[in-house]
Amino acid sequence: MEWIDARGMVCPIPVVRARKALEKNGAGDVTVRVDNYTAVQNLEKMAGGLGYRFKYEKFSDFEFDVTLEQNSAAIRPTVPSGASGAVVSIGDDAIGGETPGKALMKAFIYSLSELAAPPEAVLFSNSGARLTSAGAETLDDIQSLAVKGTRILTCGTSVDFYRLPPPAVGGTASINELVSVMSKASRVITI
Repeated sequence: MEWIDARGMVCPIPVVRARKALEKNGAGDVTVRVDNYTAVQNLEKMAGGLGYRFKYEKFSDFEFDVTLEQNSAAIRPTVPSGASGAVVSIGDDAIGGETPGKALMKAFIYSLSELAAPPEAVLFSNSGARLTSAGAETLDDIQSLAVKGTRILTCGTSVDFYRLPPPAVGGTASINELVSVMSKASRVITI
């Protein structure tokens, strides 16, 4: 059994660490210590989706041990290798407003970078273009996507409108190019 201390880590990091440990251990068991009930719920959803038994122990309002156990009767879904065929279009630098929207966007992009099958492309437009600029908190995760083969394209008109420097990851594209990429996708996810 592997034990992970994920206290102080924001969503989705406890789930990502648990999933990686499960993948590394094959069908082994994993216990994750977290400091909030939302993380407990997210780990429960992941366990159900992967066919693991789930249990947790509460020590206080800020300390839980979540255990994901092998369930030999369950059939675990297979994860496709390579890119997913999906295109993600991000048109804002926050999800649902400033607070906690910027943190949610950062977590969303981090989650994309941790997918076993990354998207074919991530397209940034409007204020979302800020996410590919030098100094953006999201750059490391966007770079990780690029290394995995995901095309990173930022709308040139948005870069000009916000007077941003050229993207630090990927390149600029016209709206026509962005539409072309979307039209060839197996599905488009818009944020």
